[in-house]
This record gives sequence, C-alpha cells and structure tokens, in this order.
Amino acid sequence: RAFPLYGPKLFSLCRKRKYTLAHCHLFGSNVIGKPVARLAGTPVLINHDHCNGDARLASRVLLHLDRITNRLSSHIIAVSESTRQFLISREGILSEKVTTIHNGVDLSRYHPPTLEERECVRARWKFTPEQIIVAGVGRLHPQKNFPLFLRIAERVTQENPQVRFVIAGEGPDRRELEAEAVQRNLGPERCLFLGYVRDIMSLYPAVDIFLLPSLYEGTPMTILEAMACEMAIIASRLDGMAEILENGKDCFLLDLKDEKGFIDCVAKLAREAGLRKSFTRMALQKVQQRYSAEAMTRQVEALYLR
Repeated sequence: RAFPLYGPKLFSLCRKRKYTLAHCHLFGSNVIGKPVARLAGTPVLINHDHCNGDARLASRVLLHLDRITNRLSSHIIAVSESTRQFLISREGILSEKVTTIHNGVDLSRYHPPTLEERECVRARWKFTPEQIIVAGVGRLHPQKNFPLFLRIAERVTQENPQVRFVIAGEGPDRRELEAEAVQRNLGPERCLFLGYVRDIMSLYPAVDIFLLPSLYEGTPMTILEAMACEMAIIASRLDGMAEILENGKDCFLLDLKDEKGFIDCVAKLAREAGLRKSFTRMALQKVQQRYSAEAMTRQVEALYLR
C-alpha cells in the first residue's frame, strides 16, 4: 500500500522468482506494476480492463498513461465486448491482442436462498415478511448513480409503502447521499443505509429486487451475484450488462435518462411476484450455464497457455 515502496519490492520479487507471466488489474497495476514487471524481465504481461477508459479516467493525463502502458501488454482481457471495442477503436490496440472474457461468479457461494435462509436473513435485518426489498450495492461514488436510486425510492415508496430500499456500501458520497435522503423524507423505514456489509450473503437472501442505475460499467460482479441469488434485476442499459442480460426477458434494462421508466419498472416488479419469478428463473439459468467462475477461469487459463 505504501507507494512507491512496493515498486522496488515488486521488481526484486520478479527478478528473484523469474515469473513467466504478470496479470495486471485496474489502473494502478497497469501503469506501475506492468512496467516494473517488464523491467524485471517478466516475458508475458496481461492487462485486465474492467470498463471503458473515457468513463473510468476523467483525467487526460491518466488516460494517456493508461494508453501508453497498454502498449506493453502481450495481451489484454476485456470484461465486455464494448470494452474490447473501445480499446481497439479509441486506444488503437490491434484486435488480435484483445480478448473478451466476461466475469464469472462463484456459484458455490452465490446461490438461490432456501426459504429458511430468506426468513432468517430478513429477521436479522428486521425486514417484515410482506415488505419488498430493493437493494443497491456498491461503492458510494458518482459512478453508481445513487442520487437516481434515491429519487426512484422517493417516488416508489410514496405509492407503495410496503417497498423498502436498502443501500449496502461505503464511499466518499455517503454523507451527501444521507443528507439527500433526509430531504426526500426517506427515513430508515423507507431507505436504509447499511454501510459496508462484510459478508454480502448476509443480505442477499432477503432481497427481492436488485437496482443498479450506474453511469458506466464493464460486467459488474454484483449483477452476476444478483442473477445467481435470484434477485429480479433493474439496471442501466450499458456495456456488459446489455451483453449478458435481455430486457423484458430476464431483467429490465433502461436508458439513464429514463427516470420514469426506472420508477415504473421498480413499481411493476414490486407488484407482480410472477414477473419477478420469471425474471429470476431465466437469469439463474443463464448465469449457471455461461457465467460461472469455473467457466471464466478456463478461458483465462486457455489464454495463458496460448
């Protein structure tokens, strides 16, 4: 954690152990770890891009650094096809150097809850049996668009007091979001801030609807977790989410500007248990067949061997 002390330590480690391959995730690893590994003589460098650079790196300097160090990569993994196309069209990476490998979820950990698990978890959080729980999970950061989440909560809970919203996560925007919730008359009985939930499976079995109105994403792990845990999904229509989900069949995907659409879809799913069941059944089948951690690992392994 102590920059820049880990630079020399990483260099020494790579020289001593003579690693064949360095696999770098996210911006810091890309611009620091990858050049250090190359200087130490590590022959294969793989970069793992998790979302489109324009949205992720607002600073031109950071974006330029990211582009430069991407040239060092032996190969790049993109978590969505839209991320792959961004790297090819906007950063000039050769198409044969970028492979799309969607994220995968550990299905032994994330799975449909039993009735007993659901009742136990809801009791732990003091949710009543008749409440419909709508969850937002993620860092309290502008990317996750929690102000829209709160506006949706305000409108939906006005019309249906049995719907309760919860936010699990910490981040720099927490104080502002809590103040906005107060302004919108969203007390804990309508919208509850849980803070950082260390074991998210202590919450997921209680949730009926998963709401993710993010401004940008790659293929978010929380969406795959929601699919595996049988939560009905409402999300922004962008990037990896639009590649793995199908609007109206296993979720609702909406344009970010369609605030009324988000409100209407949450209200509709809250009213219609049959529709929630239909969405969750289709999404569960899809994640089990295509997006397991095992499937992802085999694809990464095949890339390593190639």
